[in-house]
Amino acid sequence: MASQIEDIIELSHQARLIPVVADSKKEERATSILLAAFSIVPTFAHDVLTEAGAKIGKRSGIKCFTEVTFPIQGSDSKARPDGLIVITQGNKTWSALVESKIGSVDLTSEQVETYLDIAKNNGIDAVITISNQYASDPQHHPVKVSKVKTRSVGLFHFSWTSILSSAYVLSESKTIDDPEQAFIMKEVVRYFSHDTSGVNAFTKLHSDWKNACDTIQNNGSLTKTSDIVQNSVSSWIQLGRYLSLKLSMLTQSTVDVVLTKRWKQSYADYFSDTCDLLIKNQTLTTHLKIPNTASPISIHADFARRTMTFCMTVKPPQNISKPTAALNWLTRQFKGKDQANILVRANWGRNVVMTSPLDVCTTCPEMIIPSGTKSLPVSLDVAMILELNAQFKGTKKLVDEIELNLPDYYEKVGRHLTKWIPKPPKITPMQEEASDTLLEDDHAKY
Repeated sequence: MASQIEDIIELSHQARLIPVVADSKKEERATSILLAAFSIVPTFAHDVLTEAGAKIGKRSGIKCFTEVTFPIQGSDSKARPDGLIVITQGNKTWSALVESKIGSVDLTSEQVETYLDIAKNNGIDAVITISNQYASDPQHHPVKVSKVKTRSVGLFHFSWTSILSSAYVLSESKTIDDPEQAFIMKEVVRYFSHDTSGVNAFTKLHSDWKNACDTIQNNGSLTKTSDIVQNSVSSWIQLGRYLSLKLSMLTQSTVDVVLTKRWKQSYADYFSDTCDLLIKNQTLTTHLKIPNTASPISIHADFARRTMTFCMTVKPPQNISKPTAALNWLTRQFKGKDQANILVRANWGRNVVMTSPLDVCTTCPEMIIPSGTKSLPVSLDVAMILELNAQFKGTKKLVDEIELNLPDYYEKVGRHLTKWIPKPPKITPMQEEASDTLLEDDHAKY
């Protein structure tokens, strides 16, 4: 570590789990509690900070500081990031500056770029920002900064909800053996779950969502660089991340937004492709992957129809030949379960799709088999469609409807749907005889 950083640490304060600050300083309190928890509970630090490039092993030393001050080159003023994390493993050191915002205060590109410069000048590996803004991936920063600034310094972002989600999943998993650490994690969850902490849930989309709805409903045109498209897509991406965190806490597991390799490497590509989807198809889609489920849950917003659809897709068994058998295989999975508002869509190829309520398909699978068809469907969807009409453009009402119905869909479908897995092959009597002959031949060689 550079000697100048050691000097900075000497003048800084250790992060405290119970900080003594004014009631009005929610930002300082939240940051101190979080950083202190990293220092005390290595598993928590590992779960969060490895996503920012830190390498944390069993023998790693984790030290966190607040009230950090750095001189700004070419200026008499000083910069005061909210925290500094230093992780040592043998003779190797990884460090990161932390800048946090609480409540409705957003990060600014100017401040983030200043801390990137400070990190570079002081040999610090990364800048971590935390706010109530959501990012689909820690490397997908909600604030635009110059690419030059991130060539030698990593830039990562976490929403406070994502921090809370990680803490909650860890706390509920019972994987922490140390009773003091387990108690601290429960207290961390308790604090960040409280309204007074300043951690805000995602409650509404950007106001331009309504403008996008009106434009599409009136057969108007959307342009990729317009504020209407940019703000609507940004809100949608943030909503997807929030829903993944919400399901993480509800299922006590890690739920991820599904991103292609290209999208993970470049938020700009992810954002651009999502804008194209809205303009070309008047739709937006995000996919959430819950551990051990048959498929990701797709959340599909259709602006023209003003519907929101939750859907999971599986392929029919390949050891059967009749289409009715394929549909019966699917509907048997929901026997005795709540089938209200659930639809089955059979995709037969060549744009032939037939739909039926699940309860109807259970008794009459022929209803969604095209006349004369003897082949299996290409895939089978199990979906819930919300006909929202005017509520679709309600920036808060739409979020409320999704947040209410997504867990219901998971309970009805996600927990019960399974994908077909072929059975392992059996050894037939003929194969046994052949095997015995081979063994006898091998013994004869010796």
